[in-house]
Amino acid sequence: MPPPDAWEIQERDCLRPSAKWLSAVISRAIESKAGLLFVHSHPRAEHPAGFSGVDRESLEALGETIAPMLDGPFAAAVVHESSWAGALWEDGIGPIQRIVSVGSGYRSLSAIPVEQDTPLDARQRDALGIVHHRVRGLAVGLVGCGGLMRMGTASVVIVDSDVLDTDSNVRRVFGSSAADLRATTPPAKVDVVGRHLDQLQLGTSVERVRGDVRVETIFRTLLDCDVVLCGTDTHGSRAIVNELPYAHLLPVIDVGVRVGSRGASLNGLLVPSVAGLTVLGAGMAICALLAFLSDDGNVIPSGYWFDGMFGDARETQPNEPRADCRCRQQFTLADAALVPFIAG
Repeated sequence: MPPPDAWEIQERDCLRPSAKWLSAVISRAIESKAGLLFVHSHPRAEHPAGFSGVDRESLEALGETIAPMLDGPFAAAVVHESSWAGALWEDGIGPIQRIVSVGSGYRSLSAIPVEQDTPLDARQRDALGIVHHRVRGLAVGLVGCGGLMRMGTASVVIVDSDVLDTDSNVRRVFGSSAADLRATTPPAKVDVVGRHLDQLQLGTSVERVRGDVRVETIFRTLLDCDVVLCGTDTHGSRAIVNELPYAHLLPVIDVGVRVGSRGASLNGLLVPSVAGLTVLGAGMAICALLAFLSDDGNVIPSGYWFDGMFGDARETQPNEPRADCRCRQQFTLADAALVPFIAG
């Protein structure tokens, strides 16, 4: 943080850091093998909600000088009462598309465009209010696409390696039909679900990624999403997806269904070929997403289970990772994190 003598100029509408302080900041970043983010505010309503002309000139000068010295990125952000704006130096100033605050809840610090009223979303908009607009601006990744759809989001990335080659797969994948099972070449789940979403004509951009999320190239297709819903039915793929929140600070809502009587001894989570349970799991994931986007997100449990037969619900424990959890070692390492990918 800047000491009292950090500023060469410190006036009402102008700040200029001293060479001494800049040198100390750069040295600390180099020692830490880190990048640098300069943040300043535009606190008055008449100030621009983004970078001013003077800001851009300063960023150009600082970027050309400082960026080559750093192991990490050089970036800047400006805080306005209405929204944040950011820029990343990559041989010039490039805008940061979105800035978010992620914790117990999700907040977009960038400006959220408010859609014009349309009859298509009238009832959902009336029910959800501002959360509706937050949902409509999201890019959502779906890993394991058996039952998660109709999100009403700006875009969806569907990741799944399976094909519709059994009767049970056809039963639990929305948009599938008996014709898919009779096809000479079994269709990929992502293509069947993507086709169904396209036919709805809801304006959602659908990207189909057929592959195993445990492969690095497939995993990386999720990094541009705002939030990921995980409905995979294997522990290996679930473990890899759970690297996203630890290493990349990308929110993940993990959902699964366990089948059996209360006295049954079952290991792990299963995604059964029972439409009611698949829909229940998908519905719970969507409700969790809506809660995550709401203004009450900070008081909502980070995990819970719900009994679809008896109606019981309980918060899972513990709420925080153990001190010796591997996830703490991976925290915020991003591409430097040691993720056990498999060969593609």
